[in-house]
Amino acid sequence: MSQETRSLQELQEEFGARVQKGEFVEVMEDFYADEVFQVEGNGERREGKAAIINFEKEFLTQVAAFNGVEVRSLAVASDDGQGNGTTLAEYSIDADLKGGKGFKPEQVQVSQWSKGKIVAIRYYYAPSF
Repeated sequence: MSQETRSLQELQEEFGARVQKGEFVEVMEDFYADEVFQVEGNGERREGKAAIINFEKEFLTQVAAFNGVEVRSLAVASDDGQGNGTTLAEYSIDADLKGGKGFKPEQVQVSQWSKGKIVAIRYYYAPSF
């Protein structure tokens, strides 16, 4: 079944399950459209799938241990049945950074979907973790 024909609930559930497994880069490769843009909680914006993945890979070099992700809630705000709409997810992340600092953000992710791919993603969290 193609991503376009699956419900956004199914797609967001798979996205969340894979993030819980630590498949951060892989989920971006599979679910992000090439033209995706991402806005962080501090307002920083990244354009394009490749740039977002490169940023994620660079960040992951700072992680000493990944302790898990809890997906607290998922919601579908709209779904036209053709892979277009809006989903929301609430996450809690637990990781240890190199140098001993903990990384434990709680965030909400709002995703805009088009044809079964994420074209815009916005994170809401306190700017300083």
